[in-house]
Amino acid sequence: MVYSLIGKASPAPILYSDIKKITDLNLDVLNINNLSGIEYFTALTDLKCNSNKLTTLNLSKNTALTSLECDSNNLTTLYSIKDTWDTYNYRPQYTDSTHTTSTDSLVITIKK
Repeated sequence: MVYSLIGKASPAPILYSDIKKITDLNLDVLNINNLSGIEYFTALTDLKCNSNKLTTLNLSKNTALTSLECDSNNLTTLYSIKDTWDTYNYRPQYTDSTHTTSTDSLVITIKK
């Protein structure tokens, strides 16, 4: 998916200069089990990664991110600097004073 966005073919290396201006990624239904490297997409404002096999998602370096869709994964941990993500599908049970929201199947840890 990233290769098609930047006009390269695998296995050519993906450079920071190739991705630094990408603001929108739609990675829905691609059978992805991790998004390592997502931290390099520093201009990313909109991320869709629904219906994959993600268990952990670290978005703490994606400070421009304003829209996130990650339904239908196996997420147990989501790291973010944003403390207002919609957790509709995860039925939050409580929010403690450190801004960690625990749910039946997801823990959102806010990094400040």
